[in-house]
Amino acid sequence: MQDQEHGSEGVDREDWLDRINRNDLRSAKPQAIVAACRRLNPERDVLLRGRLLDHLVKLATDHLALRVDRQLPNEGRDAIGEVVGNMVASIIDPDAADGRGFEHSFINKLEHRLIDHVRRWRRETVVIEPQLSDEVTGHALETPDGYGLSPEDEAMAQDIVAGLPDNYRKAFLLRRAGFAYDAASRSESIAAMLDVTPKTAKAWVEKAHALIHHQLGIGR
Repeated sequence: MQDQEHGSEGVDREDWLDRINRNDLRSAKPQAIVAACRRLNPERDVLLRGRLLDHLVKLATDHLALRVDRQLPNEGRDAIGEVVGNMVASIIDPDAADGRGFEHSFINKLEHRLIDHVRRWRRETVVIEPQLSDEVTGHALETPDGYGLSPEDEAMAQDIVAGLPDNYRKAFLLRRAGFAYDAASRSESIAAMLDVTPKTAKAWVEKAHALIHHQLGIGR
């Protein structure tokens, strides 16, 4: 941490002020701007640091706007706002690991945090899909795990699922959404998203099914 009573540590304040006056911040690497923000004296240089942070916010927002999934709530604007807000908080916190990460690789860290947001949103909002049926016969189709429920049971299961233990519920919903326990792309597997082994993820799903079937009276 820098000494609050002295000037900004290792930062050429005049150079940054000159860049701002010439509207030339775009020629500077974002990592260098992050480094300056983290080393400027927060009391003496509040206005200078604010201008630099404003530039980083616009840079990050514009970059993410080209990459965010428009299927996210509010066409992805909420996701961008959260990621950029957390970015600013981590940059001005001298002890934040993410602050050091943005200083090392600004764009990569930014994109990783957007990916983290989307994965968390997926886990928290995934819902049970309606029971699929054969277009010709109208009969209900089994799920890949072989735990098919009738349309009536499916409706009743909604309330039961909501009352499941949190880990069982999340694993069950992710499985119903089509995610594999383990996958070639580890980041897209249930195990990775819940930070458990594939074996544990499968066990949670099976226990969730058992509880649902038990409360529905199936198999008694």
